[in-house]
Amino acid sequence: MHGTFIPTLKWLASKRAIVNVQSFEDSNCFQYAVLIGINIANSHRQYHESLCKPYLNMLNMHGIPTLVPLSAIDKFEQQNPKISVNVLSFDEQGELVFVNMSKFRNKCKNHANLFMLTDDDDKFHYACVISVSRLIAHRTNYLHKAFLCHYCLEIFEREDQLNQHLFVCNLQQLGVLQTVRQICE
Repeated sequence: MHGTFIPTLKWLASKRAIVNVQSFEDSNCFQYAVLIGINIANSHRQYHESLCKPYLNMLNMHGIPTLVPLSAIDKFEQQNPKISVNVLSFDEQGELVFVNMSKFRNKCKNHANLFMLTDDDDKFHYACVISVSRLIAHRTNYLHKAFLCHYCLEIFEREDQLNQHLFVCNLQQLGVLQTVRQICE
């Protein structure tokens, strides 16, 4: 079996925001990224699949393809009720967007943000996002801490602004994601 590894683009790697497991031998990139995201495996910058393989049995993948399509993430969450998974990627304009947002993101003990890397051959590969803030840091001119909405990726200067925004944003995102998911699959 050939792996699904896609190297991280240099400008993206320079942000030090994702961990991309080098899965040359298999197609378990989703599982590896989730394990890193929920802190089961230590998050080194350069990962090889052999560091994650001992933990694969912790995930219930029954009936889910090894190379996990976006449409199977809901089933993964149902079979692994303590884990929620969001998936981010870049849209056609180069903006960071959610291509999958978990319905359970605030309810599970463990949460993983993944990044979907793609190539020109419609091949895809998952990496673990270890800092969403670093991924979008170029969008802010704030010299101090910025506050990020993890639903829509909007940035706020003050925490009270974020808190006011959160309730409405959560409701809006539930409807928008269905459209984005259809485009990506």
